[in-house]
Amino acid sequence: MRLVTSVPRYGGCICATCKMLYGSTCCESKTDAGPMFPRTYGEASRLSRWLQVPLDEAMSLQRVSKTEQRALDGIGDSLGRKLIVDGYGFFLPMSKEGSCKYLGRHGCTVPTVKPLICALFPFTKINGTWGVGQWVSTFGFCFAQDALGSQPQELMREFGMTESGLDTLERHWHRDIKMHAAQMRKLLRQRRCC
Repeated sequence: MRLVTSVPRYGGCICATCKMLYGSTCCESKTDAGPMFPRTYGEASRLSRWLQVPLDEAMSLQRVSKTEQRALDGIGDSLGRKLIVDGYGFFLPMSKEGSCKYLGRHGCTVPTVKPLICALFPFTKINGTWGVGQWVSTFGFCFAQDALGSQPQELMREFGMTESGLDTLERHWHRDIKMHAAQMRKLLRQRRCC
């Protein structure tokens, strides 16, 4: 087991370390598809209200092809499938450079209303305990995770999180998911009749 007593930080944020070392952060596209994970209606609505812009300016409402839906099936993502309603889903808008539209020079420009997957990153509750998420450990590389190993308390400290804070975010996430399908169907009905 490797013990790290200090994690190099650039710009005061551990995520900026990846920018310096690897040229991108997790808010920037590392694939051709970019961060194409569907978001909830609640997340889009909160962004819309906070930015005072229409819903589709805050998040991108997109038709999801059958191929893209099968891709979610292929990675065993039942949650992603739930967020696609009648063939539509909300996605984070991307800049021309392939990064999240809300990524600014000094990090997230919408920290108080950022999507929950972003707010929870890189944590997931596994068997009732918070740890590094499956997405990070399976598909990505997280400098903080690698440097701190299996020390979740240290990792939480680096990301400015606590277990109770993560629990609160998780409750919001589950509330959003429960209401998502009904809200999406109502929105899609309104769009079709106008």
